[in-house]
Amino acid sequence: MRGRPRAAGGASSISEAARADLWPLPVAFVVVATTAGVLLPLLDQAVDEDLPLFVRTVVFGGGPSAARDILLTVAGAFMTVSSLTFSLTVVTLQLASSQYSPRLLRSFASDRAVQVTLGVFLGSFAYALVVLRTVREETSATPEFVPRLSVTLSVVLALVGVITLVLFLAHLSRKIRIEPILVDVHAEASRVLARTQPAEPVPAHLQGRTDGVPVTSTRTGFVTHVDSAALVELARERDAVVDLLASAGAVAVPGVVLARLVPREPPPAGARAGEAPSGTGAHDASLERDVRRAVAVGEERSATQDPTFGLRQLADVAMRAVSSSLNDPTTAVHAITHLRAATAEALELGVGDALLRDDDGQVRVVLRRDGVPEVLDLVVGQPLLYGSGDPMVVVALLDLLARAAEAVRPDAEHLGLVLAARSRVLAAAQPLREDPRWAALVDAASARVGTAASGA
Repeated sequence: MRGRPRAAGGASSISEAARADLWPLPVAFVVVATTAGVLLPLLDQAVDEDLPLFVRTVVFGGGPSAARDILLTVAGAFMTVSSLTFSLTVVTLQLASSQYSPRLLRSFASDRAVQVTLGVFLGSFAYALVVLRTVREETSATPEFVPRLSVTLSVVLALVGVITLVLFLAHLSRKIRIEPILVDVHAEASRVLARTQPAEPVPAHLQGRTDGVPVTSTRTGFVTHVDSAALVELARERDAVVDLLASAGAVAVPGVVLARLVPREPPPAGARAGEAPSGTGAHDASLERDVRRAVAVGEERSATQDPTFGLRQLADVAMRAVSSSLNDPTTAVHAITHLRAATAEALELGVGDALLRDDDGQVRVVLRRDGVPEVLDLVVGQPLLYGSGDPMVVVALLDLLARAAEAVRPDAEHLGLVLAARSRVLAAAQPLREDPRWAALVDAASARVGTAASGA
């Protein structure tokens, strides 16, 4: 591919899955802590008699009974706060789902602060439990053994746990507020958009192709990751083009075509539909396997390669806020404000189909993605459906369109779509305009769209 680094492929998909799940990092902490609980007492046993005097004055100096009490106390306390942390996290997830959007849950589960907090607590619990088994009373067969360094580390971990709990509570109090949530979603959307392949016109000979070798989905879900480098290599080997009909974020259903491997040139007149043309190779199991391996289908939508998922989340927050169950137009306006900036970024970078090339500059993959009409419907049409009765929401949507007009102004076709969206907003808000107070606000916002469109 020219001008873009190649995707890391399966490794990137696995990395994203590990980052988005709640359990991998805490489990890693437990494994490390358990290993330390096994090895550190061995170090204690080897150096106990050789510890310098100043070290002996700092480390734990009690007997086996006191060591057991400390380790049991630390283990019990960490298990308690782990339960508390888990409960608070579940409550936060429920709040985010019911008040904002179920699609925000992935960002909460992937929150490093939550993962690290659970890891510290569970790891410290496991460490104290493993060290506890090494403490021995003196008997006729075995001498007394107290792993002083290990017990001291357990006390240090308890102090670290207290600080971690305080920081976690402070983080959680910020995390459940809508403003930081919107900032985080917008920031993630901006990062994804910055990595997105710019849109390019698809050559005429690759439009509407129904020939070639189709590869269908075998699962129901969403396309979560596309290994662009693997698809480019596959197309290059067969001297063909992969028409990827289901890019990241698309819905996958068994039997629906994910991609189609077509020859670089259209088939000759008279070729039968569905016949594998020269250059694409046979429709065999290895081809299907390679394409399905490059186009990962998961249970939930992921923001990693999906340029419009952040827009979807922000639009969901706006729609939920103006629903009859919440009736919170202020939150809707805040969400639309972030949506205005994110939509402009998407339009300026170029939404729509994109082309991936090999090292020789040949088009090898066509990424079929949502275009300007779909994006405008997502960010304006759907929030308008529920918020057309609130003047502040209507004005915010018109301001969004004004910024969108600035972003697409060089393209007359796209500018026409923005102005058509303005007409839809004004038509839906017609009842508001019967009140002179709201009519002045709405008309002023509509005029700003016109000014932005004309470049005045």
